[in-house]
Amino acid sequence: MPHLTLIGSLTSPYVRKIRILFAEKQLPYEWILDDVWGKNPQVNAHNPLGQVPCLLVDQKDAVIDSHVIAEYLELLVPMHLPKDPMQRIEALKWAALTDGLMDAAAKYRVEQLRPEKLQWPTWLKRQRDKIDAGLCMIETQLSKHPWLANDSYSVADIGLMCVLNFLDFRQPDYAWRDAFLHIAGWEHALASQAAFSETLPK
Repeated sequence: MPHLTLIGSLTSPYVRKIRILFAEKQLPYEWILDDVWGKNPQVNAHNPLGQVPCLLVDQKDAVIDSHVIAEYLELLVPMHLPKDPMQRIEALKWAALTDGLMDAAAKYRVEQLRPEKLQWPTWLKRQRDKIDAGLCMIETQLSKHPWLANDSYSVADIGLMCVLNFLDFRQPDYAWRDAFLHIAGWEHALASQAAFSETLPK
């Protein structure tokens, strides 16, 4: 097994997804806490985009982007994606949706960090509309199925948990539990599991 080092933050939903995968796969790894907004982020030495998560394999080869890192970890310990090609595509389809929701929530947050008089209301609304539309589709799916894809737990479900908890953390005014009752019940059932409770953004 290669020596794995994860560079990340405690607030990023992308990093959290990878940390949960590590925990559930019971893969050992070294953890480097980094601040991408700081003066000298450590990740810059390995990822020219300056983004986390970044996974170092044997202290040298860098794997960037949470989607690619998730695929790599799945090669090491197959567990979160089905082997059947079409079922795998189904899981990846829903995972892509949750990744897109992470993107929208992160863009919303970055805009919020600007001085209020400089914030672009149309941009904020566009990101919130994306989140609403995505959660509406997921609400319909979870009203009929226990999991997002193939009636089986997968990386897509981990992504959804990361989105929901990031919304709680960064957009506490967004009452998604009131609007999406099936999602709320689904999230509540998973929230106490160690991999999720121990990685909540803070």
